[in-house]
Amino acid sequence: MSDKGVRPLPVEGARGRSGLLVWYRYIPLVLLLIAVVVMAGVGITTKAQSTPAAPAAVAEQVAPPGLPEVCSPGVDQGLVAEPWLDPALLDSSEAQFQAATQNADPVYVTGRDGWAFWNDGQVNDLSQSLGRVSLDPAGVDAWATYFSTLQTIAAESGSSFYVVIAPAKWDVYPQQLADWAQPLRGTVSFDKLLAAHPELPLIDTRTALREASESTNTYTPLNSHWNGYGAYVAWDQITQCLTTNETALAGISAPEISGISGGPDHNEYAAQGLVAAGSDDWKTPDYEHLPTTVTSLESGTAIADIPDNIVDLTLLPVRTHTDGAQSDKGLLVISDSTSTSLSPLMSQSFADTVMYQHNVGVPARDVDFRRIVSQHPSDVTLFVMTERYLGFPPPIIPGAPAV
Repeated sequence: MSDKGVRPLPVEGARGRSGLLVWYRYIPLVLLLIAVVVMAGVGITTKAQSTPAAPAAVAEQVAPPGLPEVCSPGVDQGLVAEPWLDPALLDSSEAQFQAATQNADPVYVTGRDGWAFWNDGQVNDLSQSLGRVSLDPAGVDAWATYFSTLQTIAAESGSSFYVVIAPAKWDVYPQQLADWAQPLRGTVSFDKLLAAHPELPLIDTRTALREASESTNTYTPLNSHWNGYGAYVAWDQITQCLTTNETALAGISAPEISGISGGPDHNEYAAQGLVAAGSDDWKTPDYEHLPTTVTSLESGTAIADIPDNIVDLTLLPVRTHTDGAQSDKGLLVISDSTSTSLSPLMSQSFADTVMYQHNVGVPARDVDFRRIVSQHPSDVTLFVMTERYLGFPPPIIPGAPAV
């Protein structure tokens, strides 16, 4: 097999894991070193790791039924070929990729119309956007085992469990990827996971976000997160899923809005000299925010002066209480920075929420999900994770059966 064929990601510092990603060519060493420095600055590791096989006790369980169609309606990727899976296209596709990226900034690549996207320093984000790097079958099964194990733990405490994969910007705005990237797009990890494991409680918001973005930005040219309006659209999809699947959650919804405001883009590439072309790309829905208290779970003290109840990731773990929320139910959220824009919507719907970071990709800070669920009983548990984090191996679950 040539060096351009399918090969497993090399194992460096793995914890007995195998089979996460499929690579078609290693990133040059110089770019990798630069990426590590860049990633150190944003707190995300890119060290290559492999994934564990499914714990036997979990893999032997009968798969639960999947969610209603409204939860994962599917997305039309409009692919014309599979450049990274078709042997006839592989060599030429790799040559096109290398030619297009050899002089790119290690932090970002330019797209169409002033849009920018992370380069491969962010968990191989660029290669993931094209399917050049994606989960192999063992990696798909490892993530499926992780999510199904969390679902079992949540169920033992009486909580329903859902996974929200917050879409990468390139999976909502694929048309804004560069011209050279368009013919190189192939199947991405999220689609592989959905196809292989329809029994998982996965909520797919991509179609809703794409449709909404035809009239109003749900993401922005210079930021990788959904903006406030994108989070609103996602929450509308999430609550439709929850209420369709559980009659006890009737009444939970995205709040009625009076309008949409715009503001400057939250520029993630300012240090690289990129300047936003527009002045109101960051769209935010306008609605009445209910009185909410936010309490640090580390200090036990209230956190004051939080505009519009937007709880930043850096404040986690926290507990919120909202007077007059849509329901008296409790919500446990295990999340990353994508939950920042979701936070006021979650507290609007649930009287009590508890929010923790999931720390995927940071093995030294693996979250003890079983302990958190035990300490914070809830009616619903949401695991919210940005799409590119599928490029990491799933965390080890304390107490899970060894292989």
